[in-house]
Amino acid sequence: MQYNIYNITPKQYYKKWIHDAYQRYREDGITKKELKSLYPFESVFYNYYLPELYNVSRQGCRIANSVLDKLTPEQRYRFLHDFPDMYRDYLPPEIRRQKREIYVRKTQRRKNHV
Repeated sequence: MQYNIYNITPKQYYKKWIHDAYQRYREDGITKKELKSLYPFESVFYNYYLPELYNVSRQGCRIANSVLDKLTPEQRYRFLHDFPDMYRDYLPPEIRRQKREIYVRKTQRRKNHV
């Protein structure tokens, strides 16, 4: 199953993965519900999605910021550490949120002083 892994979120990947598996095995009488119980999200995430993401980065394709945002800080760190040039400008959502809050506070102070 090939997807544009560099811009698909984990949940989107899981949904497509289950759909494709269902298409492949539905003639065998398996349901999507059975597939989901056989292949829970965590299993597909750790066994298929993360390794594919890493391989795509290794090939030189940059993972979208929105996808990196969906990973845990530990998972994100692996990409930022192993491919520093590719992700030099990436800021985690927590940092972007803090920068936004600081900017809003500064803007409000300026308005109050005028």
